Amino acid sequence: MHCATKAKLVQEAMPREYIDLAPSYTTWNATAHRAEVGGLAKHEWSKHGTCSGLRPESYFTEALRAFTLLPGDRGTPATLTANVGGSVGADALRATYAKKVAIKADRNCSLSEVTSCWAKRPDGTVGAQIDCPEHIMKSRDSPSCSSIRINQLGQCMLDAKKKKR
Repeated sequence: MHCATKAKLVQEAMPREYIDLAPSYTTWNATAHRAEVGGLAKHEWSKHGTCSGLRPESYFTEALRAFTLLPGDRGTPATLTANVGGSVGADALRATYAKKVAIKADRNCSLSEVTSCWAKRPDGTVGAQIDCPEHIMKSRDSPSCSSIRINQLGQCMLDAKKKKR
């Protein structure tokens, strides 16, 4: 469901911490020598932020706060960082989170996304982490992968380039 955009997502809406904590939300403008709002941030804003009732800067501040509530360094559990370049059991990865999360993997069982779910407070801010509901699990989880490969950041793009050569 897409809500009507209540505020335009602009560069100033992204907290500076996003460059460090969630680099995939930004893109680097080599001409201006700065990080700018990237495609993932625009997607997240249009899909989730516009329905939150918050202005973009408040929505992304809340999203950053949710990162800090997840296990590990900047929302990345030690199970992931300790297994970069290797594999981890899907059940072991799920067990690192306090609530049920969706583990999305590609057709080679390489991790592509971990979806965590959160309660929304009446004022639009992030509440407690909750078990992801069944409709999220059905659409986002990869239950056929019993072992999940943890690639280095950018490894999938390098592998794709090698295959094209």
